[in-house]
Amino acid sequence: MTRINTPKEVLALAGSSAADKLQNTAGKTLILAFLAGAYIAIGGLFSLMAGFGFPGAAEAPGFQRLLSGAVFPLGLILVVFTGAELFTGNNAVLMPGALGRRYGWGKVARNWTLVWLGNFAGALFFTYFLVVLPGVLSSEMWREAAILRKRRYRCRGARFSCAAWAPTGWYVWPYGSE
Repeated sequence: MTRINTPKEVLALAGSSAADKLQNTAGKTLILAFLAGAYIAIGGLFSLMAGFGFPGAAEAPGFQRLLSGAVFPLGLILVVFTGAELFTGNNAVLMPGALGRRYGWGKVARNWTLVWLGNFAGALFFTYFLVVLPGVLSSEMWREAAILRKRRYRCRGARFSCAAWAPTGWYVWPYGSE
């Protein structure tokens, strides 16, 4: 039978996970962050393809969004299962220890910087070398889908980003702390 951790135990496990993350070398952190960025880009590509890739999906926008939303978490699942470093998860995991002064803000800033840069590089690498150059989304249908998606989220701007990132960190936190 599986034992369920109390909130205090989860916080302690997250603290030990955070201490481990801060001990990683810059190279290891960048590689794990690069992979996480690529995994999230994979989830985004699958989301685009599932949401706009079925002929009848455009007539049923609810179904289109359901398909799109159902496959995007695959990127997050890859991040969690492989132990990759995602910026949003590190925000949630490192914050309690830094606020409790168990480690300094300099180490946290170093980790956040490396992970953000690695995530960005991984997402760009995947998108450019494995989507754009091979022409995966080169047909007119995919261009229209990408433009529609861009228009849909443009009005939300930074508020949407922050609102979406916080829960992602909260979801990753209990799993990354074991």
